Amino acid sequence: PIAHIATEFKKQYSRPITQLMRDLNLKGTFPKFLQSLGAFKLKKVGKAYQVALRLDGLNALVIEH
Repeated sequence: PIAHIATEFKKQYSRPITQLMRDLNLKGTFPKFLQSLGAFKLKKVGKAYQVALRLDGLNALVIEH
């Protein structure tokens, strides 16, 4: 879920992603921001969003957690 991305960002950088977006004068919501990057695919499930990486044209992807 998208909430996991926001939580991990806050753990890593000690500030919410939404605060950074405001500081950079980025308009819109966090989900719309992720969609605008083109690297993520979002799907709304109920009130939450599921996030996946787009693999178009990529041969391999390694994700460390």
